[in-house]
Amino acid sequence: MERAVRPREVVTAKTRARLLSSIPTPPMGSRVVLLDLHSEGIPYYFEGRIRPVHLSGREVILGAIRDLAGGDFVVACTDAGRAKWVQNLANEAGVTASFVFKRRGASGAPTVTAVSAQVQGQHVIIYDDIIRSGASLLNAAEAYRKSGAAKISVVVTHGVFPGDALQRLQQSGLLSSVVCTDSHPRALELEGGLLRVRSVAPVLAGFLAGTPERYG
Repeated sequence: MERAVRPREVVTAKTRARLLSSIPTPPMGSRVVLLDLHSEGIPYYFEGRIRPVHLSGREVILGAIRDLAGGDFVVACTDAGRAKWVQNLANEAGVTASFVFKRRGASGAPTVTAVSAQVQGQHVIIYDDIIRSGASLLNAAEAYRKSGAAKISVVVTHGVFPGDALQRLQQSGLLSSVVCTDSHPRALELEGGLLRVRSVAPVLAGFLAGTPERYG
């Protein structure tokens, strides 16, 4: 949560950053390593001698996408929030990017109104940075299926999966597989069946080996 959506709502990213910033640091300061943040501005929430480092899990994500591909496919997203990321991933994979367009009704709930690319008969691989309840993901997956997608898979960086979120994804019948990283311990607890987990250890190891210029 990097911003307040409703009045008096707590900006959780800011409070966590301030909490970490309050920990006494050694003379040279401390580094906080962050992975695939939802907002590029979050590192600026830290204060004092804390030095945040924002790492990218792009190579892990691209590897998962290529392993899932197996023929013609498109890289897709659940909403406009990750459109730039998805476009870059699609460019690197050499395929088309697809987006969904939404509008909010009187109740405030979003409804998918259109799909931007031709997905008829295609394997649609949806990328998102995080899965919580999975509601947005399922709305997008249903839109791609109605547009003729032959198969739908998901690649996500942070798999939080609270409560029965993963079970609801599985019971929807829309998804062939979900691949996420081990950035959240919940993913490792639930691994198996629909869910496959990939390690981000190489990303962290690359930084610790002394190549911070790659991840600035």
